[in-house]
Amino acid sequence: MRTERPPAENVRVEEWARASRVMEEDRRAGIRGVVTAQALRNFTGAVVAELRHKPASSTSGLVEQQRWFRKLR
Repeated sequence: MRTERPPAENVRVEEWARASRVMEEDRRAGIRGVVTAQALRNFTGAVVAELRHKPASSTSGLVEQQRWFRKLR
């Protein structure tokens, strides 16, 4: 059984529908505006900074991941 929404609720739903389109366009514009080379330098810098505190693992972690998946079955 479907109930009708009150008019005020319909207005709110429509407002969010419009806002979501604007927010999505803003998100896409932000992605389009990224300079890939700079983003990669930033990411690399973050990884290098973290590796100073915790050296890279000698394994890929795949065995540990499979162990966790086995527990979830």
